[in-house]
Amino acid sequence: MVRFDCVRVIGGYLHISCTSSTKLLTISLEEHFPGHDISQIGQPKLLIRQQVIEWPESKSFAKPIQISELVSPSTDKLGLSHPVKMDLSAIAGIHPEILKICDAAETTLPTGSSSPKLQSEVIERFTEISPLILHSFQGHLYVVGNLNAYRAARKSCEPQSQITVRIHELKMGPRLRSIIENELLVSPLICSQPSNPKMIFRIHRWMLSAQKYMGLAAPAALHSFAKWVGFDARKLK
Repeated sequence: MVRFDCVRVIGGYLHISCTSSTKLLTISLEEHFPGHDISQIGQPKLLIRQQVIEWPESKSFAKPIQISELVSPSTDKLGLSHPVKMDLSAIAGIHPEILKICDAAETTLPTGSSSPKLQSEVIERFTEISPLILHSFQGHLYVVGNLNAYRAARKSCEPQSQITVRIHELKMGPRLRSIIENELLVSPLICSQPSNPKMIFRIHRWMLSAQKYMGLAAPAALHSFAKWVGFDARKLK
């Protein structure tokens, strides 16, 4: 069982983490203490042995929180948490593993969103239906899934906007790699018009050579890959 040893409040949310694993719990203080002024709650104190969070600076409304009551099992075999809301500003950016793959494959991700600037409420509702997928790395939360929605949120929303996310709670391994493959290869291919064919081909070819990722069940040769996926081979060079 994970023993949590770190707790902090960021933007109205209580983040509970463990330095020896990627397990992270996030709860909204407004939802946990409805009808109360959260600004009066003060800083939390974690009793590690008891796994209880106390609020020594608060008024009487802030009762101790038993962490075991907050823990829920991952909802699927990929190790994803239940959806939770958090401030956009709490997300550190795109996961370093994704950036490393693109660098090794000699390609780049889109730097911005092609969507128009939308109302923040539209983006917030979109992520309720299709949450961002995050992973904790070196104490920060990074996006590993639904990068398009993250870019659109950065373009359209204020830092304090409430974005719905699911957190991959396992360390780097096959299941996280599956999520990254889905984001970098499958997601661009299933668009009505596959986007950035050169990026897809280069990442696919690199993943096959690296042997840590499964990649697509497709040939690595440029012309064969272009024929398989229906691209103009000239766009892959």
